[in-house]
Amino acid sequence: MGRYGVEIGVEAYSDAIEYAWAHWARVGVMANPAGYLFRVGQSRSRRHRTRRAPVQLPAEQQSDTAEDPALHEALWRLPPAQRTAVFLVHGYQYSYRDAADLMAVSEAALRNYVHRGTTRLRVLLHSKEALDEQR
Repeated sequence: MGRYGVEIGVEAYSDAIEYAWAHWARVGVMANPAGYLFRVGQSRSRRHRTRRAPVQLPAEQQSDTAEDPALHEALWRLPPAQRTAVFLVHGYQYSYRDAADLMAVSEAALRNYVHRGTTRLRVLLHSKEALDEQR
């Protein structure tokens, strides 16, 4: 539970002990009660974690591509996990670690979402430009 800080770790520990006390007849006969209670604490810690509000970029860092309708359309064509990852990392400048924590996925999974999402965006935007040139 140290991953989320001391306060949340203490709350998760308290929740796991409370659960063990209330359900000892079931927990006491398990092959690995400590592992089970670890998962209980981990699951219950979710309610103690707070979500960060998105960061608003200063006006000088905002680009005019944010107003491009083709970009909005291409973003909506991405799967939700890829869209969220790309938006957090490239839109709000979150670090990979912070974005992964926010999405409750591993950092490796987030990197995968960002890579696949940006690759797909390039394909979608390139095909849109090609269609516009043909018209």
